[in-house]
Amino acid sequence: ALHLCQVHGLTGVDIDWEFPSYGQEGAFRDFFKTLYETLNPAGYLVSAACGGEATHADKWLAETFTYIDDLNIMSYDAPTSVSTNHASLQFMIDAMDIYNAQGCPYSKMLGGVAFYSRTSVKMYNEILSASSDKQTTFETDGTGSVLYNGKNTIDAKIDYVMNKGGLGILIWEVTQDVKGQYSLLNACDLKMEDYRCPVTQPDLGDDVSICGTSSVTLNSNVSGSYTYSWKKNTAVIPGSASTLIATSAGTYEVTVSDGLCSRTDEIEVLGVLPSIDLGDDFDLCDPSVATLDANVSGSGINYIWTKNTNQIPGETSKTLEVSKAGT
Repeated sequence: ALHLCQVHGLTGVDIDWEFPSYGQEGAFRDFFKTLYETLNPAGYLVSAACGGEATHADKWLAETFTYIDDLNIMSYDAPTSVSTNHASLQFMIDAMDIYNAQGCPYSKMLGGVAFYSRTSVKMYNEILSASSDKQTTFETDGTGSVLYNGKNTIDAKIDYVMNKGGLGILIWEVTQDVKGQYSLLNACDLKMEDYRCPVTQPDLGDDVSICGTSSVTLNSNVSGSYTYSWKKNTAVIPGSASTLIATSAGTYEVTVSDGLCSRTDEIEVLGVLPSIDLGDDFDLCDPSVATLDANVSGSGINYIWTKNTNQIPGETSKTLEVSKAGT
């Protein structure tokens, strides 16, 4: 194993022993101990693939986990007695908890996602090719006997693993994917971007109008020891603060950085009032009371409401509660 790593420039070795039997727990541990003590000093990693059911996890002694860097949990191929979808989110959660109870820290775990269905054995690329609604096929886990992991479940699995302090996800198997907008690998990559950079995503909110006021305060809604960089219409604005006072219309952008990675958001400061949109006409029957919303907000803006051309006294907010018909 060491020779293979050295000759071929490998990162390490993954062991897929499916599966140790009762009575082999000690030999299983000793195997990994020998391998780890050979590869680790030379800078190579040792990982292990493991089944998601308790009957596989119970062959792991707590000590064995000290001799691996990564635990690749095959949270797919679940029997129907365990999960209706062989690769459900819950099956992965349960598998992670089982291995944690055996002694493996969550920080060594990768959860598994399936690019295939099992009851009716089909690859995702086959399933997508036969689909008349590719967006739904891409997003969901399929139906009936054709169940895999679509984007929504992939997102949920990544969120769960990473929020537990895990390492990432294991894919079986990447050649079952497609290229382009419906790629599950791309979905994994895009979702994992949330966890590659520890910087908080700035949020400048909705576009605002500067009409009726001399300035508006833009807030990145990020706090912490970061570097804040602002631009207006691509031109750099001097200074580094989490807020900016904008005195003229334009496209403003804030970038928040910790020196290694960064996140950006932008907002349009309008030189005119945004359009009012009260929505479509409707019948005031059920419900008998409704709230109208101008959908325009910002500092320095005044609101005047009328009914049948007559001004309504005291109504000066962006919303109005109505209980009678009229214009």
